[in-house]
This record gives sequence, structure tokens and C-alpha cells, in this order.
Amino acid sequence: MGSVEQTRAAARCGSAWLLRPVRRTPPTDLVRRVAERGIGTVALTGRDTVPGSVRFVHAALAAGIRPVFGVDVAVAVHP
Repeated sequence: MGSVEQTRAAARCGSAWLLRPVRRTPPTDLVRRVAERGIGTVALTGRDTVPGSVRFVHAALAAGIRPVFGVDVAVAVHP
């Protein structure tokens, strides 16, 4: 069996368009930083939406990086 080298980073990255107060990184900067580190896949997450996803996917594909999306969905429990 051959050896497979993987570069993996676990990160929770929100875009600059999020409405809640968090550390904000424009999607294009996120992709640039990932590309500099040689990581081949990056995820952009959001709360109830994924703002900035169009710019994110265009930047990722242009850099040869696979874009992934994630959403934290708020669910209200009604008795």
C-alpha cells in the first residue's frame, strides 16, 4: 500500500457578510490563505445562510481549490 500525504486543517470560517459579530474574513482572502498553505479544499460556513458564497466559489475554483459550504440552521421548538 502506498503512502498518502494529506494536508488538513480544521477551521470554522465565516464570511465578511455575516450579520453577527465574529471575526470576519472576506471569502477571497480566505481562499488566498488556503492556497498559500497548499490546502486543496476549504469550507465556508454561515448561520441560516451562506453570504459571500458566489465570490467564494469563483475564487476557490480559480485557485484550483474545491469549495464546500456549511450552514448552522437555527431550529425553534414549538410545543
